[in-house]
Amino acid sequence: VPDFPLTVDGRATRLAELARTGRPLLLDLVGDPALAEIAAGWADRVDLVVATVTNLPADALLIRPDGHAAWVADGREPLSSALGNWFGESVRTGQAVG
Repeated sequence: VPDFPLTVDGRATRLAELARTGRPLLLDLVGDPALAEIAAGWADRVDLVVATVTNLPADALLIRPDGHAAWVADGREPLSSALGNWFGESVRTGQAVG
């Protein structure tokens, strides 16, 4: 995923800055509460960041620690399936849900 500018909590930043932790990142670019609900089962392994951007690349992106996209909100694969496939079972259910 290429670096791009975004705003988090009213502060300008860049994707590269958010990725510095080396943890998986779920980047919510539309403020969808359903994404936060789904991601809660992986909160111990995946950071959720709600941000805004000028040029929306997608509604949401799941970014692996190596910077590659594991999932893009495009309606083809549910977020829960991608989280389960890449980052293991949900702590809420004890299993990857789809």
